[in-house]
Amino acid sequence: MNDHRNNRRGGGSHPAPHRRLLAAPDLRIPDAVAMQVGQTVRSTPSLTVISPLQPPTVTGIPIATRRPTQTPQSLIWITDATEAWVLIHRPGFSGRSDAGADATAASVVTHIPNSQVKNVDSSLHLYLPLVHTHWTSWGKGVGKHVPNATPPLIPTPGPDVSPLNLNWYYNWSYKVTPSPLETRSFVPMVWCAGKPSDGVGANHIDTAKLQELAAAYPGRVWLVFNEPDHPATLNSGVYSYGQCAEWLCKIVRQQNPQYPCAWGGNSGTPTPNPTVQATLQAKMAELAADRFAEVSDIIKTADPSARLFCCGNFFDHNTDWWEDFKEQLRTQHSGVKIDGVAIHVYPWTRSTNCNYNYDVSEIWGCLQGDLEGFTAAHAAELARTDSVLASGAPLWITEYGYLNYNGPTATPGTPTADQIVNYVMMPMVNWFQTGPSGYQAVAWYVTIDQSAYTPEGTNLFYVTSSGTYALTTPAGTTWAGVVPATATSAP
Repeated sequence: MNDHRNNRRGGGSHPAPHRRLLAAPDLRIPDAVAMQVGQTVRSTPSLTVISPLQPPTVTGIPIATRRPTQTPQSLIWITDATEAWVLIHRPGFSGRSDAGADATAASVVTHIPNSQVKNVDSSLHLYLPLVHTHWTSWGKGVGKHVPNATPPLIPTPGPDVSPLNLNWYYNWSYKVTPSPLETRSFVPMVWCAGKPSDGVGANHIDTAKLQELAAAYPGRVWLVFNEPDHPATLNSGVYSYGQCAEWLCKIVRQQNPQYPCAWGGNSGTPTPNPTVQATLQAKMAELAADRFAEVSDIIKTADPSARLFCCGNFFDHNTDWWEDFKEQLRTQHSGVKIDGVAIHVYPWTRSTNCNYNYDVSEIWGCLQGDLEGFTAAHAAELARTDSVLASGAPLWITEYGYLNYNGPTATPGTPTADQIVNYVMMPMVNWFQTGPSGYQAVAWYVTIDQSAYTPEGTNLFYVTSSGTYALTTPAGTTWAGVVPATATSAP
């Protein structure tokens, strides 16, 4: 398929003569670089610019690549009762027909205001291909849960995140009133791929709203999708997809009723054979690629400087779904690039290779191996001449933490909150602080939750007797005390 975005913009390699060049107000362009602006497209720049996000190379091979590319593996169904319940009942997800509906969820933050940038009329400018981040080293973030007021377990709209001293945070949404985009630390998310025309009751891709926000707040990172690769989970004897994958399956099924989104148990649908399952997953990946291209076109038409990160993958290792998705994007939308890759990392779940056989004191070694494996696969994709990734596309960990211990059955060898901080939180921090990890940002999941399915001890806030929020000890106070430092070079 042709590059629909370039075709729409008129194609060709020369920018429109009436457009001006713009650098964001907080970026500084060296004189030597600025002087090249007047060169023709066919001229050869005299200055070599090295991206701060691209690892140094020796004869084209990234130094940070420590392990060979992993072989893709089939998705593994989730059958453990505790794990299934925990994943299904993560706050903000269960029962949401439209994760991203308009809501009042203001949060006071004390970060750099966007007043200068948001007034720019991005439709009149051609942006330089400069990387903009909101921090000088790696970015410390968090997923901020917006509590449900019914029942009023947690005071709404949720805690002020500024005591955590964050570089960034997100709420799994972009349709929030008043808009958190007023602060540079908020990262919006297009949670899934549903549109009203699909007939499944979801409107994740609100074209008008996306265009409005992208134009008003240019230069942002947008997270696109939340676990579109989530595998079928066994719950009460029935297998069904979760997270964004649930909606991808519903949309596919609207046009292809022969493919089931739930089967087994009392569902009335027999378990499909492996060929049917594989075909369904391929169609879901194809749909996700089509919709990612659509979201990219919507946002980048309004703001060419926006960067789109995909896809909040449930798995931290390569999977058949991720390979299918990339191949669909590569072959059907060759002009669309992924500006960054976001993954989730949950020890003692199928999200990682680090299963229940690992003692808490040994879990980080396994997690680090997984993450390095994903880095190697990412570097291999970047090195391809037909890569679906933008040059220097970074890696983010958008969900990290510990989920299992308050479910129907306790996690084997349930770790304490102190152990989670000592063996899960801080090893990740130290990894980011002391060397080239290959990842640019990490977010702890989640600021607060009082459901029966996630451990209160790993929340970053708790509700006091007077109904206000306070930092937990040790998780909240430890995360608040972390000051990201520029990683030192490996010896």
